[in-house]
Amino acid sequence: MPADAHGVHWRAIGLADVAAIADLEGELAAVDHPHYRETHEAIERGLLLSTVDLARDTMLAVDDGGRALAWGHVIRPSGAATTERAILAGGVRPSARRRGLGSALAAWQADRGRQLLAESGSALPGWLVAGAHADHGPAVDLWARHGLAVTRYYLGLDRELADPIPELGVAAPLRLEPYRAELSEAVRAAKNDAFRDHWGMQPTDEERWAGVVEAEVFTPQFSFVVLDERDEVAGFVLTESDPEDWPGIGRSSVYLSLLGVRRAARGQRLAPALLAASLRAAAAAGLEIASLDVDLESPTGAVGLYTRMGFVEAHRSVQLVREL
Repeated sequence: MPADAHGVHWRAIGLADVAAIADLEGELAAVDHPHYRETHEAIERGLLLSTVDLARDTMLAVDDGGRALAWGHVIRPSGAATTERAILAGGVRPSARRRGLGSALAAWQADRGRQLLAESGSALPGWLVAGAHADHGPAVDLWARHGLAVTRYYLGLDRELADPIPELGVAAPLRLEPYRAELSEAVRAAKNDAFRDHWGMQPTDEERWAGVVEAEVFTPQFSFVVLDERDEVAGFVLTESDPEDWPGIGRSSVYLSLLGVRRAARGQRLAPALLAASLRAAAAAGLEIASLDVDLESPTGAVGLYTRMGFVEAHRSVQLVREL
């Protein structure tokens, strides 16, 4: 645990701290990434994961009045297939920066991440993983001091929903239909298949999947699936929308969180059809902009797809990794 200093006290996080962390994240988002913020629900879900031990895997810095100054947690997701990962996440309130809080927090996270990987007993390669915005040099430099290097770039892309959106369909016997809750498990299986050749991707288990399709911000009305002749999911697009993000964006928006096509179904232009259906539904609902994030080196050529569909780069982020 980092050492207390004048006006700063470190301790593990409890569920009663979620509101204070959400307040911290609100200030952080306004400075670092005004286009999105961590919701109260997402923070709580992350802390409630069965793989998280609040006493050992979380850390909070508070001032003398109990105000959250910095927070972080370390998560080792279950179900690793090719790598065991310790994900290091959190942040420092902008008004509390340049006081060494970020350095102390990152040092603790890196140490705890190494412990978790060692305790896993897995023979798989171990990774420490963190994320940062590409233009946030201090965060990148901070992680570099702990041996994490920029390994992947992700593009944040936006599209004006007022611009023309093509009407695209799928060829029979395939069917393009709205997402419905009873397809959740089938879509999870399709997601795990569609993304298994993507860099760093590991299977998503039921618990983490619930954080996608049961989240308050999930928007099934803008989400679609392609079903084959056996009623199996061949492709999908899932979306979310949070009105509390809109002031930072400046307009109403929908975020395309997942778009994928099963490997066996590729080459049939299912992705453009799914994307067009989602964009048209969001535009019909009066939303103004669609956003997504994509791996710059995606093996499926996703960047080209999105560019052809009218998306343009808005920002970049990086993933940093230390292989142990």
